[in-house]
Amino acid sequence: MLDEYVAVAGGKLRLEVLDPEPFSETEDRALAFGLQVSSSIDSKGRLKVQTLETLFYNTFQYGKETDVWDESTASGASATFLTNQGLVDMTVTSTLGSKVVRQTRSVMRYTAGRMNTLTFSVRLEMPVVGVRRRFGLFDGSDGFYFEDSGTLDANGQPEYAVVLISTASGSLVTERITRANWNGDKLDGAGPSGFTANPLAQQMISMDYEWYGAGQISFSYIMNGLPRVIHTFTTGNRLLLPWSRTPFLPIRLEIEN
Repeated sequence: MLDEYVAVAGGKLRLEVLDPEPFSETEDRALAFGLQVSSSIDSKGRLKVQTLETLFYNTFQYGKETDVWDESTASGASATFLTNQGLVDMTVTSTLGSKVVRQTRSVMRYTAGRMNTLTFSVRLEMPVVGVRRRFGLFDGSDGFYFEDSGTLDANGQPEYAVVLISTASGSLVTERITRANWNGDKLDGAGPSGFTANPLAQQMISMDYEWYGAGQISFSYIMNGLPRVIHTFTTGNRLLLPWSRTPFLPIRLEIEN
């Protein structure tokens, strides 16, 4: 169809087709127009073409799925199934230490050599001072998660963070990267996509990960049918120990005052 536009433009329109190599200048040009090219390339420069295999799927259409999820609450916090919306609403009270944790009873299967993907449908709401929200693949000691710390940055945007935690050293080590320091699209209106992440709206937030001990972990928002990569942890040639003690981890969600 683009060729047809060129044909009727009378020489006033030129079509240039580019096939960007990963991490090339051409890819940088594509990113400037909001196209996420490298999200379709794994950390070894290979196009992601493997057959899609769903390892875990949960919709909360009929309840809290207590056969799939463990749940703990403290100090008046609650997790309520909302029938009309098909979701679990996790809330805390104003009491310090009020907390909800929901975690899958089973860990997620990991296949060596593949990059796994998690996709969450979440509505974070506006940050509330003192209230921290987390979701990702972690058990409290190892893994990774997206975090709303309950604060705003200097521009009035939620000061989100992406976090790696590991006990490979024998003690808990945390690497926390705030929104201002993300190496991708910060989704603050000034990034390559021009989009601003709306904390009041339903969002699809995706996390690609591979282990190897030195693999990559990428966080993305799915907007307009494309993954908008916000940050990538590259652990090879940087960390001295594996980024996680194990890749076999549960899905976990937390909210805490």
